Amino acid sequence: MIIKFKIFEGRGVEHDLVDDLSDDTIENYYEEKYKISAKEICSEFGPVYIWDNFDNEKYIENYIQDEIDNASLDIFSDSDLRDYIENNLSANKKEKIIEIYKENNDEDDDEDDEKEELEYDDSMLADLTEDELIDVISDDGDEYNFFEEYYNDLYGTSDAKDIISDMYNMEDGSTLYDSLYAYIDDDGIEKDFKNGEDFDYKKEWVESYISNDISLQEEILKNNPSSVLSLAELFIENINNENIADEYEFQKLYIEKYVESEGEAEYYKDHEDELHDAIAEALKFLHDEFGLEPDIEEEYKEYKWLIYSGKYNL
Repeated sequence: MIIKFKIFEGRGVEHDLVDDLSDDTIENYYEEKYKISAKEICSEFGPVYIWDNFDNEKYIENYIQDEIDNASLDIFSDSDLRDYIENNLSANKKEKIIEIYKENNDEDDDEDDEKEELEYDDSMLADLTEDELIDVISDDGDEYNFFEEYYNDLYGTSDAKDIISDMYNMEDGSTLYDSLYAYIDDDGIEKDFKNGEDFDYKKEWVESYISNDISLQEEILKNNPSSVLSLAELFIENINNENIADEYEFQKLYIEKYVESEGEAEYYKDHEDELHDAIAEALKFLHDEFGLEPDIEEEYKEYKWLIYSGKYNL
């Protein structure tokens, strides 16, 4: 199991706010927004994601073709050459073997018209030297077919990892990725990596974006309107980030929830002045920290004198 680093050393108010997001939102947001390339994954976490997203068949095909293109008959053993000829014995090969046999045994075709025509015999093949075996294959134009058959037999059912392990450090994800890029499915690696993350990691990652993502802020308020107070605190801590603090819906909800936090509705029935004070305090806060939204300022204009009075001129 791959252990990934934790995002936060310490965690603030957003740690509670993220609980107001649905699991589906967290999963979908992470899937859409989290960006890490296949190369970065392999470099940081090693080659573990490569092999499930590697085109083994294509690699083997190209490896075999490269071996064929760089082969020559003189690098193969007598037995390899002889076995191929025996298993692919054409009329041309037989004729060439008989020709070599005659040369080796000083037989002249015209020496005796009554002499029987020589027929191919397996012993003739058995007596051929390496150079003569090569001549038989070359004379029949069969070099490529020989290479193809040999290397397909040798590597055709191989696991590419067995070949690659002889050439590269199998623990070096960065080098393996760079060297094998043409055979790697980047999308597959990135998808597997994301799917392999545990939910707590995704949640922490999404948590770090709440202060700067309006869509997350809006869903938090939709799911838990009382979170408006914590969101306001978060916006102050991250004042330069993108937020909804200057929007009507946010400021209206902030005033309502601030008032509720200061006293019960039944209490305010008998303490109207304190209700006005709570509204004024909320307005003063919004005014100083975010600026009042024009419609909010108009809607609560009767409280403006309280906002600017000595009591609230903080």
